[in-house]
Amino acid sequence: MIVSRRVALLAPLRRCVGSTPGGSEQANLGEITQYLLGEGVPALLQHNYAHSRIHPDAQLRLLPMLPYTPTVQGRRKVEASLSALRLLLTTCVLPRGTDTRIHIHAAHSLLPGVRSPHAVCPQAAKLLVRWATCSPEEHCRHQAQSSATRRWSLAGGGGSVANSGAGVASSHPVEESGGPSDNSPMKDTPPPGQAGKLPPTGRAPPEITRVLQGIFMFEFSADNSQILVHTIDNVEMIDYEKRVRTTPNISVC
Repeated sequence: MIVSRRVALLAPLRRCVGSTPGGSEQANLGEITQYLLGEGVPALLQHNYAHSRIHPDAQLRLLPMLPYTPTVQGRRKVEASLSALRLLLTTCVLPRGTDTRIHIHAAHSLLPGVRSPHAVCPQAAKLLVRWATCSPEEHCRHQAQSSATRRWSLAGGGGSVANSGAGVASSHPVEESGGPSDNSPMKDTPPPGQAGKLPPTGRAPPEITRVLQGIFMFEFSADNSQILVHTIDNVEMIDYEKRVRTTPNISVC
C-alpha cells in the first residue's frame, strides 16, 4: 500500500521537472492564473474547472496533512471527485439555497524551485490561494454587476494579476464595509410596490450560517498550461449559529 502510494506521487514529479518559465511558459502561467482567480476558483461550488485546464495525469490531494486522506489521480477521477465534493458541501455542510460562492482573500505565485509545505513538485510553478465561502458580514449581491477591479499580489512572481469586471468582481460583488453609495450598481432596489415584501415564494431567503475557509495549492505542468496537482488543505468551518470554529466532519451529513 505504501509503495503504491509513493509510485502514484512520483508520476506528477516526473512531469514537473525542468519547468523553469521561458517565453511561452510565462505566458501560459499568466493565462492559467487569470483563469483560476477570475473564474475557476470563484465558481467551483457551481461547476468544475474547464476540462482542458486539467492535466490528464492530474492529482487531487484532499487534506494531505491528515492521516488516511485520499489522493485521486487522473483527469476523469479528479473531475468526478470535485463534483462529489461539491454536492456534499452544498447539500450537507453549507446552507441550502444560498447560492454560496468562493471568495479569494489572497493569492501568491511561487516560481519553480520555491518550496511549500503544501506542494509535491519542487520544480513546478505554483499558485497558492487563500479562500472562504460567503459570510453574513459580506452582504453578497450575486446578481449585481460591478465595474470594480480586484488585484491580487503575486509573491515571487514579480507582478500582480488584475481582474477587471470579471469573475468575483462582476458576478459575485460584495458591499464595502461602509455600505454602497446611492449610485452603486450593487445597491438592491426593489421593484415599485415590492419594498418590504418577501420573495415570490413567500419565504425569506435562507441565511448564511456556515462558512468554510482554507487554501488551494495549484501546481502546474511543465509548460504551465494545465493543473498537475490540486491540493485542498487547512479547511475550517465557522458555524455562526453555534459561534464555533472547527474542522468539518464531511463524512456525516
